[in-house]
Amino acid sequence: MRRTTIQVQADLLPELEEVKREVGASSYDGAIRALLQEHRRLPTSSFGRFRKLPPFKRDELDRLD
Repeated sequence: MRRTTIQVQADLLPELEEVKREVGASSYDGAIRALLQEHRRLPTSSFGRFRKLPPFKRDELDRLD
């Protein structure tokens, strides 16, 4: 496996260490992979499961005046 070095801001390191601990990763690589996996699972729509529902249309007589 090829290795590389990445730079992160000093204030990001504690957050990355926290993520590493939360996901039970043994390395920063594992923590970053967990973050990427979670990011890819996020819904693409704010409607969640129902993103394919047609737009809501009001009835012509939706109110009784």
